Amino acid sequence: MSPGESKPTFLVIGAGKAGTTTLHAMLGTLSSVFTSVPKEIQYFSHPENPDFPLEWYFDHFRGGQESRHRGESSPTYSMFPTIRSVPDRIHAMNPDVRLLYMVREPVSRMVSAYAHNRRSGYETRPIESAITTDVAYQAPSMYALQLSEYLRRFSIDQIHVEDLRDLSENPRGVLDRVCDFLEVDPDGHPVDAQNPTPRLAVRPSYRPLLRGFRARGLANRRWQRALQRSPIGSRPLSRAETSIDDDLREDLRRVFAHDIAALEELLGRSFAHWRAD
Repeated sequence: MSPGESKPTFLVIGAGKAGTTTLHAMLGTLSSVFTSVPKEIQYFSHPENPDFPLEWYFDHFRGGQESRHRGESSPTYSMFPTIRSVPDRIHAMNPDVRLLYMVREPVSRMVSAYAHNRRSGYETRPIESAITTDVAYQAPSMYALQLSEYLRRFSIDQIHVEDLRDLSENPRGVLDRVCDFLEVDPDGHPVDAQNPTPRLAVRPSYRPLLRGFRARGLANRRWQRALQRSPIGSRPLSRAETSIDDDLREDLRRVFAHDIAALEELLGRSFAHWRAD
């Protein structure tokens, strides 16, 4: 795709809680790459809405018309079967798009996703109950499953996969490999863009309260943040509420063993460090 166009040429499709924020920030340091603001547009997570046509989506990339690459990073693009048909919608937009996929030891990713939802007030179930029964936690950690959906529409040559462990231990190496995949000069630099993890949980009463204030026109963004962080909106979150014991962790790793083996076969690389002992 040539400069002067505004449709994205690459997408970071996930996985959630696997380093997509850091990768997006690193890509933004490259002179020939334009990254979206906001990071997560999530356009293809939903059927097209007449109020948000494709041109609305392309507007997010107008500033990168002269760049070699333009892209965004939405982890919701790899949440099948909770969110379906994402690869079909992406392919209809640009069949030549390049796809970047961050992965992480599956159980750790799932626990981190639960903790994020608990802090945000979207999750109230105990962690063991939630992550052992809810496909919305388990399926995004099944990376071969997610890739199989994309391979219905895209070739494996259009997909590049990186492990969060490598991003943490050798960010320069990851950036160089990503640049090689995108065929751009590696003139950017690693960044530390990890999401903050406050030990607070939004109270269940916060969101109905906020909706009431919004209906009266009383909740601007600054006021909303202050309310959320106050004792009215949040409470302390203990580590025990977002942790699992070693026995459960090993049991869950065995649940993912088949998908890990399929991922290894698909990519021709080992993820032995993810496996249960």
